[in-house]
Amino acid sequence: MDDGHSWGWDQVLPKAMIERWIAYQSQLPLLNELSIERCVLCPNPTTIQLHLFSDASERAYGACVYVRSTNSAGTVKVALLTTKSKVTPLKQQTIPRLELCGALLAAQLYERVVESLQLPVQTFFWVDSTTVLSWLKSPPTTWTTFVANRVSKTQQATVNCTWRHVAGKENPADHLSRGMTAETLLECVNWWQGTTWLHLDDNEWPIQCPFAIEDPKASIEARKVAPVEPEPSFIDQLVSRFSQYQRMLRIVAYCLRFPRNCQLAKENRPENTCVTVNETQEAETILIRLVQQQSFMEEWRLIEKSMPVSTKSRIKWFHPMLSSPERLIRIGGRINQSQQPYDAKHQIILPSSHHLSTLLVRSYHERHLHAAPQLLVSILRLRYWIIGARNLARKIVHKCVVCVKARPKLIKQFMAELPAKRIIASRPFSATGVDYWGPILLQPPHRRAAARKAYVAVFICFCTKAVHLELVADISTQKFIQALRRFVARRGLCSTYTATMVEILLELLTN
Repeated sequence: MDDGHSWGWDQVLPKAMIERWIAYQSQLPLLNELSIERCVLCPNPTTIQLHLFSDASERAYGACVYVRSTNSAGTVKVALLTTKSKVTPLKQQTIPRLELCGALLAAQLYERVVESLQLPVQTFFWVDSTTVLSWLKSPPTTWTTFVANRVSKTQQATVNCTWRHVAGKENPADHLSRGMTAETLLECVNWWQGTTWLHLDDNEWPIQCPFAIEDPKASIEARKVAPVEPEPSFIDQLVSRFSQYQRMLRIVAYCLRFPRNCQLAKENRPENTCVTVNETQEAETILIRLVQQQSFMEEWRLIEKSMPVSTKSRIKWFHPMLSSPERLIRIGGRINQSQQPYDAKHQIILPSSHHLSTLLVRSYHERHLHAAPQLLVSILRLRYWIIGARNLARKIVHKCVVCVKARPKLIKQFMAELPAKRIIASRPFSATGVDYWGPILLQPPHRRAAARKAYVAVFICFCTKAVHLELVADISTQKFIQALRRFVARRGLCSTYTATMVEILLELLTN
């Protein structure tokens, strides 16, 4: 792939690319003449410094490490120690971000070199991007996620190091990012021995004061720019001033009456000072039309030209139409022959996100005695179809103070401890309770005889929840004793009886 184009395996490459490949291939034998000095330190060094340069371009970014050693005689030796480069990602990034990736690569390369050398060294990092320096001089939280992650890793790896600026022409890492031929590589002193001023004293290195580092809050690349909110429209400014729907309609009706009265003579003006129903309806129609023209701008333009709305429109399922003469977007359909009112057949479409819809739903909620969300939506759809009406109705009801006070939270009493007989394992029906169920009708032996009432004695084991049923002809004491005897004969005597059974047994004993 080259210059954004790609070719298949069986396709013939362009002539320009073939020439570039032949030129590259012809210089490969020159690498046999390449020799690299193994010793990078001067004899008996007294000070050792590491200088890491990083650079980036649209094709690659990388970093190179130079060792600067000085002995007691003042001899200075600078030699290339190691390098690292990477191809830029396929996803296009800005040059400042690629420069930051190069700085991070230099920091990672520094960690590996220091771990291998195990010598006390003084480290300097050099970049030709003032934007990267401004990023590294500020907390990571100042920047966006992409920049913040790389700044944090770079700062952690270079805690005791110094970052400085170098001119782009004097940066040896420029060869990494832009590349060079084998012939140039053999003769490039700047690459093998570093830039010339590294061989001089540190007071002759590039001065850092003149260049201006970008203000972190003014960086166009990485600052967190708040989205510029568009200026609110006239209808938004108007509706946002009101908290009651009916009051808004009255005020707008008065505003619409004023220019009409100005065109009439004083004696011809109506004497009625109250707002009429027609004026209120006119004000509501104008407000809804303005909201629709703003919220459904593209749909309004297409419907006005008798064209179908876009398939991506929110109201495409409603087959919208433009009513006459009020010119409102309403729901279409095939129920024109219905005897329902026109507003119920073709509801007015409104967006739920507009403040006008909120005022409308709140007005209907209060007018219908604080109706619940489901009832509120049903009432609204007799004239309006608000997109997302259910969520808006629940929101209005949830925020209604009167409704919140009307449904107080009940205090739930914690149940008492269970009796011991309910939780201690024992023989079934050793602790038994009894109750009656019925009445039920028994089929008489003769067809013409009347049905008789009967009951069922329900014996419940407290421990195992087992149930024993006994049919009882009536609720007399004798019938219960008979049922109890049958129960004892089948299940055995009980060690504990409920209060109801104790009362019955005491009554039997006293009688």
